[in-house]
Amino acid sequence: MTELWSQLRQLAAATQQVGAAGTAEQVTAATTALAEARKTIYRLLAE
Repeated sequence: MTELWSQLRQLAAATQQVGAAGTAEQVTAATTALAEARKTIYRLLAE
């Protein structure tokens, strides 16, 4: 479980970087990637 939270912290840091320094296109792409990641994780629970 510790690795899961570590990965989440790293994802949050990357998201902050995109929000602070990314172009509008990069922010849009990151938003899409995060939405897809959320859906993928929920699909894991549905298995």
